[in-house]
Amino acid sequence: MNRLAQLAYVVFCCLLLAISPQQSQANPVVTEGDGYIQIDKEVFGAPLRIVRPDDWNGDLVVLLHGYVFPSAPVAVPPPGQELLFEALTAGLVESGYGVAYSGYRVNGYAVREGTIDSRVAQMLFGLHFGWPDRTFLTGFSMGTHIGQRLVETTPRMYDGFLAVCAALGGSTIQNDYFSDSRVLFDYFFPGALPGDLLTTDLDFLSEAVPLIFGALASNFPAAIEMASVLELEWTTPDELIEGILFSLLGTGGGTMDMQAKAGGNLYDNSERQYSGSFDDAALNGGIGRFIADHRAANYLRRYYDPRGKLRHTEVLHLHTTRDPTVPLALHQPAYEALLERRGNQDRYFVRAIDRFGHCTFGIDEILIALEDLVEWTETGVRPVE
Repeated sequence: MNRLAQLAYVVFCCLLLAISPQQSQANPVVTEGDGYIQIDKEVFGAPLRIVRPDDWNGDLVVLLHGYVFPSAPVAVPPPGQELLFEALTAGLVESGYGVAYSGYRVNGYAVREGTIDSRVAQMLFGLHFGWPDRTFLTGFSMGTHIGQRLVETTPRMYDGFLAVCAALGGSTIQNDYFSDSRVLFDYFFPGALPGDLLTTDLDFLSEAVPLIFGALASNFPAAIEMASVLELEWTTPDELIEGILFSLLGTGGGTMDMQAKAGGNLYDNSERQYSGSFDDAALNGGIGRFIADHRAANYLRRYYDPRGKLRHTEVLHLHTTRDPTVPLALHQPAYEALLERRGNQDRYFVRAIDRFGHCTFGIDEILIALEDLVEWTETGVRPVE
């Protein structure tokens, strides 16, 4: 971290010291474990956790969690991702890294909130344990949008970014994919889900999932046809069913969150021509059509899409080849095109693992990828597959 970034770091931490008791938890919870010290603290409604090993190597890893359904509690570790964060924290601490992360002050599509709260967690670590020599980001799924905002807006504060199951092509691409999945599902399975893309009012996990499973099981040929149009990659019937289900995850919360934040419909397929079905003419004549609110769409692009600014940070992108939630085939070329326009393509490396699923990596795979990223920043030599 250069002197300017260190100065910003100190100023921000001084502001933290001035936070009133009404805004900050007065008595943080301190845990002294076997070989580490952990502090849990709430700042501006965001739960934060910082951990320093006794044999700290001087480096900090800031973890950025993925999407959490709005109905879940705000907490650290984040609900549904507890095992991942606890095991990863343990592995990082054992390797000598400090760890900081936030539960974000709100759940849902909390990119802007998560960006602020993750910065605060990072600053809190410095305030309590000292300034790190280097800081690395490790983000998962939606958390990679937060990582992009951090490295693009404060690039000198981060030495490397490990983007796991990452939607690096941007929120607009991801919203379009989720929305395509919903309108295609409504076409191939009419009436299976109440409402439509803009009027869904179901709890996804408890109400929508059983309806989706029932529809897919009752008409397997239609499921194959839908997957063909959506360009889902699958090798077994289980992967097909699970893939369609996970492609619909966004309509259970993500797309509605984005619309609420942007102030209108973000999806436009009014002129889209779909292909890959047994009867494309019937599909294009019968599928639901939507027109985007251009102000809302511009808002999403302005505040939630990347710019390709990688002036000082290397990015290692770890992804499965058959991810039905965040398809690598959509995001990798889109992000590479952004980077090429700015001449930053040499700072980006993709490690694609031939596997099905979203974020289906073991802790060892993530730690190895992080060590490869660290070595890249030290030597200037890009990792290998």
